[in-house]
Amino acid sequence: MNTTPDPAQISPAQAEAKPGLHGPSIWQLGLTLIAIFAVWGMALSMALLGLVQRFSPTATGADPLPFLLMSASLVLVGFLLAPSAWYALMHLTSRGAAAPISFNGLLIPVIIVTLIPLVLFAGDWISNQEGFAWLLLPIFHILAISLPIFFITYLAVRGIPLGSPQRAWGIFAAGSFLGPVLIFAAEMLVLLVLVAVAALWISSQPDLMNDLMDLINSLQTGNLLPEQAQSFILPYLTKPAVVLTIGIFGAVLVPLIEELLKPIGVWFLVGTRLTPAGGFVAGILCGAGYALIESLGLASSGEQWASLVVARMGTAGVHIFTTGLSGWALALAWKQNSYLRLGGVYLFNVFFHGLWNAMTLTIVVSSIPRLGNNAIYTRLEKVAEFAPMVLGALAVLSIIGLLLANRYLSKSQGLEAPYESNVV
Repeated sequence: MNTTPDPAQISPAQAEAKPGLHGPSIWQLGLTLIAIFAVWGMALSMALLGLVQRFSPTATGADPLPFLLMSASLVLVGFLLAPSAWYALMHLTSRGAAAPISFNGLLIPVIIVTLIPLVLFAGDWISNQEGFAWLLLPIFHILAISLPIFFITYLAVRGIPLGSPQRAWGIFAAGSFLGPVLIFAAEMLVLLVLVAVAALWISSQPDLMNDLMDLINSLQTGNLLPEQAQSFILPYLTKPAVVLTIGIFGAVLVPLIEELLKPIGVWFLVGTRLTPAGGFVAGILCGAGYALIESLGLASSGEQWASLVVARMGTAGVHIFTTGLSGWALALAWKQNSYLRLGGVYLFNVFFHGLWNAMTLTIVVSSIPRLGNNAIYTRLEKVAEFAPMVLGALAVLSIIGLLLANRYLSKSQGLEAPYESNVV
C-alpha cells in the first residue's frame, strides 16, 4: 500500500500543517496509552487479589484462580493494544509508513489447528491440579482463547490487505477496548432502567416488599442461609414476566446494542473512501477484538474451564461474522449513499446474534432448580434439548459465511484497493 499522499488530493490546510502533527494519530496515541495503563492497572489489582487469596493466611478462602486468569487476560490485552500506540508514535515522529499487513498462505492456520487441541487437553489437565493450576493455567487460558480467534480472523481476511499497520492495529484497539467499554455502559444503562421498573413494581406489592426487607436484614446480619435465599428468589424466576424480561434483555436488547457498537473502529473511518473489502476487514478486526475481550472475561471463572473455552469459540465466530458483515455494509452505504442494505444487514445481525443468545439463555434458565411442575420450565427444557444443535449450526454458518465472503472479496478487491484513502 502506497501511503504517500497524492498532491492533488492534499487540502490547503493539510499543505500548511507541520510534518508529524497529525490529529488522528495524536488521538490514537493518547487514547491507546490510557487504555494500556487502565488494563494493566486492573491486571495488577487482579494479580494481587489472586496472590493474597493463594498465600495469605488471613485470606477469605475464595478461589484465587479467577483473579489470576483475569489478570493474565488483561496483561495480554495491554500488549495487543501496544502496537496501536507504537505505530501512531512512528507516524508522529515522521519515521515513515510501514508496509501494509496482509495474511496469505495456509501454513499458519494448519499450525494453529494443530496447537488448539494440544492447548485444550493440557489446560484441562492443569485446571484439575490444585497445586499448580493457579500458576500455569493462566498461560494456557490466554492461548486457548486467542488461538481460535486468530485462526478465524486469519481465514476471514486471508488474501485481503488490511491496510497500514497503524490503521489495522488502531481498528483492533478500538474493537477490543473502546467497543466493550461503550457496550458495557449502554447495557448497564438499560439494566438500570429495568431494575428501576422492577423496583417500582415491588414497591406496589406490600407482601413482597416485607419479604425483601427481611432478606436484606438477614444479609446485613449474616444470618442468611443459601437455602433461604434460594427459596425466596426461585419462585419469582418462574414467573412468566421475569422469564420474558430476561429473554428480551439477553436476546433482543443486548444484540441491538452490541451489533451497533461492535464495529466502532469502522465508524471512525466515515468520510474516508473505504471500499467494501476494506470495510469487511475493518469489521473483522473489530469483531475479533471484541470477541477476545468477552471470551477472556467470561471464561475466567476457573470452573469447567475446558467446556467454557470451547463454547467461547462458537461465540467468537458469531461476533466476528456479524461485525465483518456490518463493516462491509457500512462501506457500501457510504460509497453508494444508500442505507437500505445497511439496515437489512443490521437486522440480520441482530436476529443471528439474538438467536444465539436465546439458545444459550434457554440452556441456562432450564438448568435452574424447579419448584413444582411449572409450564414455562417444561417448555424451556424442550427447547434446551435441541439448543446445542442450533448453537453448533450457527457457529458453522458463521465460519462458512466468513469463508464465502473472503472468497468473493479477495477476488473483487483486486479491482480496487481496499482503502482508497490517504487517511492512515
